Order: sequence, then structure tokens, then C-alpha cells
Amino acid sequence: METVRASITTAEKERLKREDHLKVLLSKTQARGLVLHSPVPYDGDCLFHSVLRLVPSSPPAAGLLRDSLVRFFTSQRCSRELRATADGSFLMELSQQHRDVSDDRVVKGLAEHLSVAINVISLDPSNNNESQLSYYPGERQPSLTIYIGHIKDEHYVPLRVQAIGEKKKQQQHHQQRPLHQQKQLKRYFSGRTERPLKRRALRIPFSHIHYVACPEPL
Repeated sequence: METVRASITTAEKERLKREDHLKVLLSKTQARGLVLHSPVPYDGDCLFHSVLRLVPSSPPAAGLLRDSLVRFFTSQRCSRELRATADGSFLMELSQQHRDVSDDRVVKGLAEHLSVAINVISLDPSNNNESQLSYYPGERQPSLTIYIGHIKDEHYVPLRVQAIGEKKKQQQHHQQRPLHQQKQLKRYFSGRTERPLKRRALRIPFSHIHYVACPEPL
């Protein structure tokens, strides 16, 4: 029983840590005008899931994209420089489903294979520093430019350019009163108008008579 509790506690700490890292990453990407496209699972295929969400012409599943990328590395369509770096052990790891392969060669291969430009905004969670790397499909003109967020040694997420209308809504939201304050004000004013008000004289020593408005007693 204690082992189960310890496992649950560890899993919860890991989940909270991942959430914190993702919040920091998204706060930095939002400053660049980029927001989360959609969440992807932490299953070792997060890079492939991210690309699938952003490139309509890619294979329909992460496993199929992995397989097609392995074949691409061994084909003549792959650039000579990139093909020379793809040794047997690298291709073996790449071919394993749900195997986390955080390697520049994978992103370079995806850029060439799908003919897209891939911009990766990376966060180092140890110091919250960010960096950006761009990958292009060799000498070919990219058919599409995509953005991917990366938490070092942890996760990839798909990003999209934030629409102008979304920025305006966010600004308006920050300018508005908090919801609970709005509700409190509404209850206060509605309570005062439910019952008729009458004027009552209040005599204060050594002063003129003052009048105050108060609710009619029930």
C-alpha cells in the first residue's frame, strides 16, 4: 500500500512539474505572438504528434510518420550531408514506437522529408532560458512554415500564430474587473433597488440636520 501511495505522489509531482514548465514555455512563446495549437500526449512521440497537427500533408499517425522518416533517411531524396549522419543505431532508435529521440537530426529530417520550415522555440527548465533554432528543407523552397515549442529533455508542443482578434480579447480581459467583483457589485446594487428608499432625518448635535437614504423596513 505504501508503495502505491509513493507512486501516486511521485506521479502527481511529475505532472505538476510538467504543467509548470509548459506554462513558462507558453508565456515566452506568447511574447513572440505564438500560442498553443493543441495539447499532445507525453508518450515519446510528442514531436511527431506536433508535426501532424501542423502539416496537413503528413502521414495520419505518429507511427506512420516515424516509419516514413526512417525510409527517407535511407533514400536518395535525403541530402547527402544528413544521410551521412544517420548511422544504424540512430535509425534503430528512430524506428521504435514511443521512443523519445530528442535529436537535431530528427527535426532536420522532418523538415527535408515534408518540405517545411520548422522553427523550434526551446526552454531550458533549469534556468528558464529560451532559444530558437530554424530548420529548412535543404535547398528547396519550404511549402509551409511551422512553429514547435520544446521543453528540453521533456516535451514538444505545436504552436500557432496568435490572431489579432485574440490579442484584443486578452487585453480587454485584463482590463475588466475580476468576475467575483462584478458579481458582488451586482448583488449590492440589486439589493438596494429591491426595496423603496425613504428619507430619514438624522440629527447630529451642534450641526444642521442631515438626511440619509435607507431601505424601507420590511
